[in-house]
Amino acid sequence: MVRHILSGILDEAILCRLFREQIETTACYMTKILPARCLQELRHACAREKRVLLLWKASESTCMSHKRAMRCVTGDSNGTLIRIVECCDGYHTSDIKKGCTPYDAPETLNELLYGKNVCIETLEPSDTKFTTLLVLQNWNEYILEQPYHTYEMLNSQKLPTRKPGAFIIISRNPERTGLDNKPLLNCIEIVDEDLECRNGTVQLLSAPLPKTTMQTLLDIITNDPNFSVFSALLTDDLQGRLASNSLISTVFVFSNETFTALSSSNTYASKERMRERNAVIKYRKLRISITDIQRDGNNTEWIRLDNGRILNTDRVASNGVIHVIDDIILREQSATDWRDHLELPSREFLEILERNIGYEYEPVAIFVPPDDSFRNMTDEKSFVMNHIAINDSHITNKLIETAYGSKIPSSVNSPRPVFGCAKAIKPSTKYCNTTIYSIDAPLPKTMHTLEELITGRREFSVFASLLNDSNINLETNRLYTVFLPSNDALSNNQVRALKMNKMLVTNFVGRHIFEGLLCSKNLQVRTSEGELPVVLKNIRGEYYDGRRVGKKTTLGDIDLQDMDMLARNGILHTLESPLESQTSREHQTLCSHNYDMPLINALVSKDVMEASKSCKHLDYGVQHTFKRQQVTFILLQMNASLSKAF
Repeated sequence: MVRHILSGILDEAILCRLFREQIETTACYMTKILPARCLQELRHACAREKRVLLLWKASESTCMSHKRAMRCVTGDSNGTLIRIVECCDGYHTSDIKKGCTPYDAPETLNELLYGKNVCIETLEPSDTKFTTLLVLQNWNEYILEQPYHTYEMLNSQKLPTRKPGAFIIISRNPERTGLDNKPLLNCIEIVDEDLECRNGTVQLLSAPLPKTTMQTLLDIITNDPNFSVFSALLTDDLQGRLASNSLISTVFVFSNETFTALSSSNTYASKERMRERNAVIKYRKLRISITDIQRDGNNTEWIRLDNGRILNTDRVASNGVIHVIDDIILREQSATDWRDHLELPSREFLEILERNIGYEYEPVAIFVPPDDSFRNMTDEKSFVMNHIAINDSHITNKLIETAYGSKIPSSVNSPRPVFGCAKAIKPSTKYCNTTIYSIDAPLPKTMHTLEELITGRREFSVFASLLNDSNINLETNRLYTVFLPSNDALSNNQVRALKMNKMLVTNFVGRHIFEGLLCSKNLQVRTSEGELPVVLKNIRGEYYDGRRVGKKTTLGDIDLQDMDMLARNGILHTLESPLESQTSREHQTLCSHNYDMPLINALVSKDVMEASKSCKHLDYGVQHTFKRQQVTFILLQMNASLSKAF
């Protein structure tokens, strides 16, 4: 249930604007206090401070610029301090950053309202300054005893009215800090703000304010028979919050009819699953997503909130606001778990998964491989266990640990997650506590580190011996790619020569080790002009170009044989022969040097030249475009003649 309750006020207008508006800041005022130099730059501007009671504690200073004032808000142990820079008495402005100018004595209230074509009952004269909130009746309920301007109204602030016990609740879009961010007063928009008259400040509203009530959110929910199911699902903690007048909340309430429709559309295998579902509804945390504003066939505007539509808005209580929603907010998809969605395109694998794990495990992640990868399996259970993770701690941005025990280098938080060499082919889907990833290849069983993988295989014994003799340590907390010549690729004479000199063997081994995880399919970059080779730098600073032509993959013109042997801290590929030593070279900047372009044209391939003319840099399979004189481009196919020319 907690997912239906938000701290603070989100009214209908804010819901509509949340995804339309941009944040605007003023650099001069984004400090803990308003700098004195900023105040000195403003003509006839004065600063004032006041402490206010907020129902939330400001943990740090926030400052912003409004049309007619600058404001900073700071929270401390004594409450919330507002510091405002505004025009001094007798001055006004339309832009505080341009300073203030003198103005004539303000109009009377009646003169002001007459000029705005507003007809109201005559107010009794008062020497007390007030802010008048315009409605058609019951004036005392909507008159504030202090002169509030919109720029000093804070989100979730409760302003007392002349009517005892009646308050106006301020709501502001928390994502909006620009000049047009007018507050809403009990969810009603301000049409014309901060109109000055002789005895106060007037806020002209778009509609009459909702009738104030002494009822709390809990009172409204529990007294409405249409919300009895919602009320029954509230925990003691949530009931306490909704009954408190010292906390402001926004509640998205579903009706009994909505809950009944959800229940009848889903079947459950057992009472245990129903209890689990209710527990999820009660306790799961919410990350609200206001996804869309849509119109139906009658051109009626609907606000979508996660999986539901808001039907009825802005039912104001003494401590917040209620919106009625036509579905249950269930962050991504449904309150049911993945077993209730076997109709998905990935259902074949999910059926195999359910058959093998039943209710023994509750995976937090399921990795669904292509259909052809799990047919005719000899060990179905181990394959399935290698494609699920059962604990949140087993999923990090750098590593996933499967239920089988594999530890696979990963990039979970990237826009297109990668697990070893398997990429997500579409956005993930979440059901209850389980996230489902569809991937383009099955996950390998990854049980060993790179060093264990090299030393444990007989065909790598020569390179393993050289690695042991070198000064190189394949640290387990970093990722490496090893392009390894097998025993057959090394002659006895080569090995004897290397073992005679530790520096030679260290250089040889280091030549074949590259930082990062480089899968064979990443040794090519696709561009609008076609595919380009990728330049890789080994741990010794030498550069080699990798390329794929058809089914053939090469590094430094050496063919790769066995590829993509994944380890816990990297990946291994075998080479047909050892890499040849390269002369270390610095990145050359074509965009900022006057090189002999005809000579370069003659010696460098057409594809590479096109990239160099565009000042594009290819490195580790990623193509970046930089500003002029910041671009570095590694010349591929650099031969001796070109080196001499430079």
